[in-house]
Amino acid sequence: MNIEEDLIEEVARIWGYNKMPAKLPVIRGGIAKKSDRQVFEDAIKDRLVGFGFTEMHLSSFIGERALKMFGLGLENLYQLENPTSPDMAFLVHIASIQFVRSVTENLYNFDSVKIFGIGRSFIKTADGPEERRSIIIALAERGKDGKEEFYSLKGTVDALLDSFGISDHWYDDGPGVVSRHGVWAHPGRVAEIKIGDNTIGAMGEISTAILERLKSKARIVLAELDIEKLTSQIESEQEFRPIAKFPAIVRDIALVIPESARIQEVENTIQIAGGQLLVDFDMFDYYEGEGLPNGSKSVAFHLIFQSEERTLTDKEVEREFEKVVRAVKAKDWEVR
Repeated sequence: MNIEEDLIEEVARIWGYNKMPAKLPVIRGGIAKKSDRQVFEDAIKDRLVGFGFTEMHLSSFIGERALKMFGLGLENLYQLENPTSPDMAFLVHIASIQFVRSVTENLYNFDSVKIFGIGRSFIKTADGPEERRSIIIALAERGKDGKEEFYSLKGTVDALLDSFGISDHWYDDGPGVVSRHGVWAHPGRVAEIKIGDNTIGAMGEISTAILERLKSKARIVLAELDIEKLTSQIESEQEFRPIAKFPAIVRDIALVIPESARIQEVENTIQIAGGQLLVDFDMFDYYEGEGLPNGSKSVAFHLIFQSEERTLTDKEVEREFEKVVRAVKAKDWEVR
C-alpha cells in the first residue's frame, strides 16, 4: 500500500463491497456569479435589442482570402498551426471586418440589416497576444445612399451612451481620423467617438473599394466602441442628478449649411450660444438633395431649455433661442 486510497480499498474489500450502500458522490455547487464585465456587456446587449438590432455571434478566425478583400496583409497576425479550414487560419485582429462580411451576406436575403455583437480582436504585443473586446453595431439598407443610415447609427450610439449616463461625448472628424481608420472607412465619412480627449470608438461608412470587392448590395455603416475604455469612462463620469422639478421647453431650429461644414462645428456653435439654460440638444434631421442650393445640406436640431430653479417663461426661452439664431447667422448659415 502506497497511498491513502489503497488502505480504503483494502478495508472495503475485507468488509465486503456488497455491504456498502450505492450513493452518488456529493457535489457542492452553486450559481455562478457573472463578472462586472459580463454584467456590463449584458446591459449593452439588452439596450441594443430594444433599439431593434439583432445580436450576432461571429467567428474570431479568418482566412487569407477574406483578408485580401479588405486589403490586409498577413503581418502582425497569429496563424494557427493546424486550422480546420484555410478560411480559419488566422486570429482576427480587426473584429469589425467580420461584421461587415456578415452584413454583406445577409443583404442577399434581406432588404435591410441591423446587427450588433461583441467583437474580439487579437493584437500582437511585446508581451504576447492581447485580446480587445468591443461592441460593434452595423446597419445597411438597399436603395439608400448611406447618409440616412449614418445618422440613424449616430442616433443609436447617442442613445446607448446616454442610457449609461454619458451625454458629453462628441464626434471628431478632423484630418487625422481618416488616416487612423483608412483600413475600412470611406474618406470623409468617418469620425472618432470621444469623451473629452479620450477616444472610445469610431463610426463611419465602409469604403467603396471594400464594398465592391465584397459585392455588397448596399452601403454599410458601422460603429465600434472599446468596452474597456467605455467602462472606465462610465465609472469616472457617473453622475446622479435629481429629477428636474420644473418642465423643459423645446424649440426646433433648421439650418442650411455648406456641404463642407462639420456637424461638430454646428453643435459647438449652438452649445456656446445657448448658455446655461440650454441643457441639451440633439439632431433629428439631415437632408441633402432637391430644394437646396448646390453644395448645401440641411440639418435640424431639438433645443431643450430648462432651469433647476423655476419654470421658464416663453419670453425667457425666446431670448435664449434668439442668441442661438444670431450665432448661426454670424456663420453665414441660413435659418429655415
